[in-house]
Amino acid sequence: YDNMSGSVGILGVADYFAKKTHRYGLRFIWCGSEERGLLGSKAYCKDNDEVLSKIVLNINLDMIGDTPDMLYYEGGEEANKGLNLFMEINKAHGWFPNPHRGELVDNSDHYYFAMAGVPAMYFESKGEYYKYYHSPSDNLEHFTSESYKMIFEMVKEFIQKY
Repeated sequence: YDNMSGSVGILGVADYFAKKTHRYGLRFIWCGSEERGLLGSKAYCKDNDEVLSKIVLNINLDMIGDTPDMLYYEGGEEANKGLNLFMEINKAHGWFPNPHRGELVDNSDHYYFAMAGVPAMYFESKGEYYKYYHSPSDNLEHFTSESYKMIFEMVKEFIQKY
């Protein structure tokens, strides 16, 4: 469920906003080789200085198909405004009662965007299926749409308000 759930989340958000107008242009990016050292996001950030300077916010969805025991999120200082709004939305709906903010680390593709000065944030759900992460059992059998639906709705509402 690791790469699949985030990719499906991005597709869902892209499909939803393809039918809506928004004050920002939205760009949906899939970066390859995350598990091999974030090679795709590192290369994208290295080769796209001009594009990066125009990005208002980077939202990274990764592993959002677990049970909704905990929402884990991280982002650099530049992302605090966005992260605060996400947590307000979460609290208003009562989706994840105990979200946990971690330190900004190089665990997923948002990292190189943050290092390039782009406000970047990362979200994942951690629950019952986290024990299968990066194992042969990290598959559709260990995916649930509970967290996926909540995070999708949170991202949708966030983009409309930000």
